[in-house]
Amino acid sequence: MAKDKYLVSGIGPGPGGVGALMQNLVPVAKRYGFRVVVKQNCPSIRKLLAQKQYLQATNVVCQRLLREIRFSLRTRSIRGSKIIFLHPQTAGFKTLFRLTKENELFLYVMDNSFFCIRSYNCHPIEKTECLKCLGCLSNVSSQCSPFPVSIDREKNLGWLNQLRSLAPKITFLCQNNSQSKLLKMHFGANTRCIVIGMNTGELRQWNPEKPFITSSGNKRTKPFILFHGAATEPKGVDYVIRLAIQMPSQKFIIPAPLKALDQRVLPENIECRDVTWLNGLRELTQEAALVINPSMWSAPIEGALIKSLAYNQNVATVKTQHGYEREIPDEVGLLRLPHDVSEAAVLINDIIKRPNSPARLSESRLEWLEQQKKSKKFEHFIAEL
Repeated sequence: MAKDKYLVSGIGPGPGGVGALMQNLVPVAKRYGFRVVVKQNCPSIRKLLAQKQYLQATNVVCQRLLREIRFSLRTRSIRGSKIIFLHPQTAGFKTLFRLTKENELFLYVMDNSFFCIRSYNCHPIEKTECLKCLGCLSNVSSQCSPFPVSIDREKNLGWLNQLRSLAPKITFLCQNNSQSKLLKMHFGANTRCIVIGMNTGELRQWNPEKPFITSSGNKRTKPFILFHGAATEPKGVDYVIRLAIQMPSQKFIIPAPLKALDQRVLPENIECRDVTWLNGLRELTQEAALVINPSMWSAPIEGALIKSLAYNQNVATVKTQHGYEREIPDEVGLLRLPHDVSEAAVLINDIIKRPNSPARLSESRLEWLEQQKKSKKFEHFIAEL
């Protein structure tokens, strides 16, 4: 008798990140007979309180309580099934452990929460890729706090230790080879890992035949450098701020409202714009002299980096030990910057002083992007599950 199949996630379909991935995964999973169990996304209570919308905040609290009850009841009824599970921080580690014991479980790994309580393994003080807890959770810094769900540190560490004991019963679905390597370094060389990539469908509207510089053509009278990512430490916003200080005559744009930068002191050459991909960020990406995606953690596949490469010829990352950027072929034409911002500034100045680039990406990059756009590794995996 065939087992029932489930897609279980603590985050439902929505804009950006895991939400964007779920928008693509849910219809694919349903097509192959999976039942989908997700927590419905709710507005931010913190934002509502900041806006003094107290009644709406109260309603959201009630919605979240009902959401938790429904999710718990549905997951408790799953036994003897095959499960693809996403985002234990929001779905609940206890739910993950319970389902692991009673089902055949595949954990689709979104971040590094399997060894880092911050989920994004960026050191809070050094602001660089941190591997201190890889294989040894007792090395956790006193400065580290659980993220994205604010829970007790010791409880979170206890759950990660429990995950290590249950890891032999789990098959880990990885986005890229570096992520698979990290899993085996943490849980052991015999850890079951399958690399299935990640396709959020965000390149669906991308047309390689159209010039990627639109409103200003190839004439960059006022060239700017665009930071493409969430305005957080792991995504590298602090690196960009330090870089801007090194390059006072160069304009930088951060696609976030000023309040999102947590009262950081910004140099005058940084402009903040509250835009998303749907209302201006795509155009900024097309028009920038350089787009920088400086993730400071062992990032797996990031949609922002792939979109940057699709819409601008000059794209930069910061060198990592285990980030996805290391796996992108050299012929794609990615500029890998050093951690030293003064050295990075020299390299960037050389790039933006070059003559205007042709309004077409290189054949090597076009071929690579087409591979990302057409990737169906996940679909092939679940079709055979």
